[in-house]
Amino acid sequence: MSPPCRTRPRNWRKASDPPEYKRKRSWQMSNLPLAGVRVIDMSWLLPGPFCTGILADLGADVVKVEPPSGDYYQDVVPGTYAVINAGKIRRRLDLKSGEGRAELSRLIAQADVLIEGFRPGVMARLGFDFPKVRAINPAIIYASISGYGQSGPLSDRPGHDVNYMAQAGALSIPDTIGKPSARGGLPVGDLSAGLYTAVNIIAALRAKAAGQAEACHIDMSITEAILHMAQVRYADYLSDTAGGRNWHHLLGGNGVFKTSDGVGLALGIVEPKFWNSFWSICGQPPGTETGLSEAERRERIEAEIAARDSAFWEERMTAADLPFTRVLDPAEALSSPLFAERGMIHQVAGPEGRKIPAVALPGKMVPAGRRDSSAF
Repeated sequence: MSPPCRTRPRNWRKASDPPEYKRKRSWQMSNLPLAGVRVIDMSWLLPGPFCTGILADLGADVVKVEPPSGDYYQDVVPGTYAVINAGKIRRRLDLKSGEGRAELSRLIAQADVLIEGFRPGVMARLGFDFPKVRAINPAIIYASISGYGQSGPLSDRPGHDVNYMAQAGALSIPDTIGKPSARGGLPVGDLSAGLYTAVNIIAALRAKAAGQAEACHIDMSITEAILHMAQVRYADYLSDTAGGRNWHHLLGGNGVFKTSDGVGLALGIVEPKFWNSFWSICGQPPGTETGLSEAERRERIEAEIAARDSAFWEERMTAADLPFTRVLDPAEALSSPLFAERGMIHQVAGPEGRKIPAVALPGKMVPAGRRDSSAF
């Protein structure tokens, strides 16, 4: 089996394609790993577009197919929509019309990958489920992202990130000693499913290029993506006896603490070697933590951190080589010299044409003999 086509058919793009797509972003060069791979993104909201955003950053050509009314995610969170869909062709098709279905069929015939994010059964009603798409393109890689998978007792149930997190048990995992578990601000389920789908697609492209497979259907459950990540916490918890289970990741010196001037400091005193350095700053003897429970250790650290301002702690902890970080807000993080020096921040067109910051794909592939990643 030959590798995915590297030459784009003339009719893959149209003269009406937006200029921001025709001008490839500066870091997308023709020798990117997925250059020439053609992807149709029929998904809405976050998981699918996040996945195809990764593929686009790796060089793939992505056509995002939307209904005539558009993806309503653009109305809810227009900045997020702009960031995860930058660099894609956006095409609105009415799949209830013969013309719209014919246009989608034309795109499918030229594509390497199709991604959809509907509940099971919707693509069949639209006339573009896996068997019918494979009849159009026998080598298609077809990825379905859904909340609970294409089969099973919950496959037809609606849901969002919070529901999938709950079903996978992730909302029961606490992050701080003595405090109940709470949902974080990041949509972990949606993002992890998008990431895992990208991994599966890249693996399928590799298998196709090696002649190991032709068409395939990737069934990605958002709940299962969360479950796979959550096992790193469940493994030790469930290895304890049922009557005495503990969350082994809850350590007194690992968390966020407030200084006297209200600044949050993230402290990572996990390894024993850091304790004596911390106590030295506090004027306490080595081994002060010995004999204390993890909850008691946290209480001691909270009291010490709260007694002095952030300038004191940042100066002393830096000198002591302790693992700490000031808690930054989004604007502070995106303007950090750390990310600027590594070329991680760029600008994309956001709502009403305003430029908004976006983050490049993490990970830099540096060819042998080079000191930077400019070749990629």
